[in-house]
Amino acid sequence: MNNKEFDKRKLFYIIVMAILAVVLLVLVVIAGFTSGRHIESMSEPDVSAVSKEGSVPEQESGSDISDVSQDESGAGEISDISQEPVESQVSEPLSEPVSEESSQISAEESREESKEESTEASEEPSVPDFDPYNIKTSGVSANGKTFPKNAADNTTAGFVAIYNVTKGEFIYTKNATDKAYPASMTKLITAMLAEKYLDKSEDIVVGKEIELVKAHSSLAYLYNGEKLPLETVMDAMLLPSGNDAAYVLGVNVGRKILGNSKAPLQACLNAFCEEANRFVQSIGCKHTHITCPDGYHDDAHYSTAGDFALISAEVVKNYPLVKKVCAKKHAKDGYKLEWDNTNNMLDYSYVNGLKTGCTNEAGYCISLSAHAENNDIVIIIMNCSNTSTRTSDAKTLLSCAFGWY
Repeated sequence: MNNKEFDKRKLFYIIVMAILAVVLLVLVVIAGFTSGRHIESMSEPDVSAVSKEGSVPEQESGSDISDVSQDESGAGEISDISQEPVESQVSEPLSEPVSEESSQISAEESREESKEESTEASEEPSVPDFDPYNIKTSGVSANGKTFPKNAADNTTAGFVAIYNVTKGEFIYTKNATDKAYPASMTKLITAMLAEKYLDKSEDIVVGKEIELVKAHSSLAYLYNGEKLPLETVMDAMLLPSGNDAAYVLGVNVGRKILGNSKAPLQACLNAFCEEANRFVQSIGCKHTHITCPDGYHDDAHYSTAGDFALISAEVVKNYPLVKKVCAKKHAKDGYKLEWDNTNNMLDYSYVNGLKTGCTNEAGYCISLSAHAENNDIVIIIMNCSNTSTRTSDAKTLLSCAFGWY
């Protein structure tokens, strides 16, 4: 190769490189100019695009606008845009101002969602407002003597109600319309619903509902898969105050109400509580709200001494199986378990029930039923400080109720 040919080739390479450099420079300048315009348009949004609600809905493509037009009828302009070819919509810059109609539609959708959420919240069961009511008392003991009010007033219990079931009247009350927690006296309601809904001739199978029992509960020690007659499960609930037995009865009552033997546990308990609240209202209770079958403390689970006098009177009048179980001092499950009644007042021959209760919030409580002087009497004692004061108050109030004081 001679020098002339070498120089020509070298010159050709230099020209090609120069042309490539110029092309590259032009491309860089064009790219920078385009980027600058895009950044400028993004930094200065059109104020008119802001909706009256104060927000601009984000839209990434024309397909989003099409979705909105299907949800909201009457938005003519938006519907027209959605009919354009997809390519033309995508080619528009992201900073395209959103129309006022689109913003209003978004705001309306937001408001509709808020309404739906508030509607769902309002559908949750609400706890009734607590409003005291008046109870008229006769002031007459079962034997016709004037009731010794001073002696009854001096008892330590926070809440008291004495009700003459035979005559259908209150004899005496102390703070009987004030809100109080019934603790395990709740099981009287569970027992009545069990007697009402469950077949006495069929065995009840203990299930996984016993796993729902809260910690530190009193137990009858039933086990999963155990088959027991209704009366035996009532024994387990009302004598040793077994919360496990209460859940077994509550769930089985719920299944009967729902008409579904395989209904989920929570659905059964919800059905039970709804029926329990309807039931107590039907017998005249004004300020009782039930959230569980065992009475384990819940701020929304409450009653009054006056209401529980009516509940206890219902046991005495209309629920012979519950009344029979409450009068037992001892019971067995037919296998190996034995239960003693927590109600020590059954040692008195004229006392025939009903149920004790105790939690930190409720204090020591008892629903007593007794028959003497040709009258059935129920006495509700709530919020005593310990078992000794509860027993002392019970003795005093029984004497006052029958006119023996």
